[in-house]
Amino acid sequence: MSHNDERFSSRLGLLLSVLGIAVGTGNIWRFPRIAATNSGDQGAGAFLLAWIIFLLIWSIPLIIAEYALGRKGRM
Repeated sequence: MSHNDERFSSRLGLLLSVLGIAVGTGNIWRFPRIAATNSGDQGAGAFLLAWIIFLLIWSIPLIIAEYALGRKGRM
């Protein structure tokens, strides 16, 4: 059996990957809760609903694009 080590093709790819892991998605999920806690009764529900809709509209195309780029780059 041959052992194939997969590596990043460029330093920029490695750097962007490491930054993405370091920042993570925790900030995206934590922000609405903090904003709702600090806003009191000033429309926190409307903000959270708008945030969830935006998150879905934004994240689904990004996931599809990432998947497509990954498949194309592997060829």
